[in-house]
Amino acid sequence: MKGKFGLAAVVAILVVLSAVVLALTMRRGKGGEAEALREAPQRTAARPQILGGVVRAGKPRAKPKLSTARRRAQDDEAEEGGEAEYADMSPEDQKLADAIEKALDDESLSAACALAAKAAASTNASVRESMVSTLGWFGVKALPELTPFLADQDDSVRESAMGEWTAALSEIEDDAQKIGIVEMAMGALSDEDALEDISGEYIGIDERLAVESLLRVIEGGGAEAGVAKAKETYEFVTGEEFTDRAAAENWIQDNVR
Repeated sequence: MKGKFGLAAVVAILVVLSAVVLALTMRRGKGGEAEALREAPQRTAARPQILGGVVRAGKPRAKPKLSTARRRAQDDEAEEGGEAEYADMSPEDQKLADAIEKALDDESLSAACALAAKAAASTNASVRESMVSTLGWFGVKALPELTPFLADQDDSVRESAMGEWTAALSEIEDDAQKIGIVEMAMGALSDEDALEDISGEYIGIDERLAVESLLRVIEGGGAEAGVAKAKETYEFVTGEEFTDRAAAENWIQDNVR
């Protein structure tokens, strides 16, 4: 009898323990999902963001999404495969926008550069901004074609061009090549803040190179603001106020070896 009583007690204890374990498991099942959701953002945030792109000057460079600037009209004809329509573009601008996007898709520098002048003359700011983005993607090789957009009449296009232009210019290590591009911009720009930034490229380089370039800007008949900034920069480089070419050449002869 005593053995049977002991066995019954053990069975009873096991039943109680099983019930407790089952209750705990059910509670964990109800709260476990919420706990996992709370932990999920931490795990996601810890994962690195790996972005695709084209490597240029050692940095990933993703192609710009030109379609956002083109704003296709969503109509039945377009959805059924008809000719795409654009909300704010003339047929000529539509064709130009398509050509700009194709040049980027094909990674064709020559095609992009060939379109630059026509895009700069377009009255549609979206077309011009698309051109700036495409030229900027090609980087330093497209700097000459990108430079005229620094004087664009639209603030957004002008700011985009300045950002792309500055990034591309930083890739040039040769001072003579760099100053050749800066010279083009100095003659085209009217924005004083932009001119102030650009004129800094003349500081710290070979003084003969700097003075000869500034002379070309001053005598080039460019924008008045650019000429004024060139004269101011000349004074900073030489320590003398600009008067004429003869005085500048004399300064070079006396001070540059």
